[in-house]
Amino acid sequence: MRTLITAIATAAVAMTAGIACAQFVSDAPAAVTTVATILDSGKDDQLVTLEGRITDQIKHNKYRFADKTGSIVAEIDDKVFAGRKVTPRTQLRVEAEVDKDRMKAAEIEIHKLEILN
Repeated sequence: MRTLITAIATAAVAMTAGIACAQFVSDAPAAVTTVATILDSGKDDQLVTLEGRITDQIKHNKYRFADKTGSIVAEIDDKVFAGRKVTPRTQLRVEAEVDKDRMKAAEIEIHKLEILN
């Protein structure tokens, strides 16, 4: 009985050892979009790249992100800042996900933040 359990456990480990998690990462830069485009035709869960500034803090993890075409509410976790100092003068490139609901204005959730200046 013990050898049967050992054999089953060994087979299970062998079967799962070949399973790998992979992610494709392109070297090509993501096309930069605008706040106006997101507000006008953005889709829920759409991944976007924006360039602009954080103009003010609304509450703990909510900020206002603005570019030349407009502004949008952005959710940014503390870990995304990674201890970096960002002011309203800091030019940023961000990668975010659109959060669009029929009952409220579109927002973005920023997953990556790069300081440009």
